[in-house]
Amino acid sequence: MKQKLVSASLLSADKIFIKEDMIKVIDNGVDFIHFDVMDGNFVNNVSFNDDTFIKIRKDSKVPFEIHLMVENPFAYIDNYEYSASDIIIVHLESFVSEEDLLVCLKRIKKHHKVGISIKPNTDCSKLDPYLELLDYILIMSVEPGFGGQKFIPASLEKIRYFAKKQDKYSYLIEVDGGINQNTAKECFDAGVDIVVSGSYLFKGDPSEKVKSLK
Repeated sequence: MKQKLVSASLLSADKIFIKEDMIKVIDNGVDFIHFDVMDGNFVNNVSFNDDTFIKIRKDSKVPFEIHLMVENPFAYIDNYEYSASDIIIVHLESFVSEEDLLVCLKRIKKHHKVGISIKPNTDCSKLDPYLELLDYILIMSVEPGFGGQKFIPASLEKIRYFAKKQDKYSYLIEVDGGINQNTAKECFDAGVDIVVSGSYLFKGDPSEKVKSLK
């Protein structure tokens, strides 16, 4: 039976007390911290900068997932040299050529675990050529860029697609967007390994929220 893992998206944390919010959810059982990096071009929003990463990374006892929602991942992938257990996730849609994506994935794998994320409208099969290189596949179940959106049900079929292939590879499947107690159950039932939660997780008692997600 698969583990049910939870990643806490700091996009929904209190920006003034971000370190305190992060430590609180870690102490209550989350398995990863999800750190969104947005450049205002790939998505219509900006988020954390490198200073924030430096400020809080040392206080985390769990791995960071650095999710690069940026037009030029090459300009960012060397900015997060902290722990080999951290995961750097790039978007398939950020790359204009297969060659550039392969070069980027191989560069990341020298120092980190590596993942690819896809937007809701991207065909799953476009990831097939890269599956043997991946440690993580991140399925966006909302349009990336903003928290608090509703879960897109078609994401469950994408989870099932990659779950069927999983025994041939070594990646974990992750889903991000609109995750609450109900949608988390649907995703775990479909075969996901990790759910990313922000708005739901950071409102209320974190202990109860983490338990309800798992």
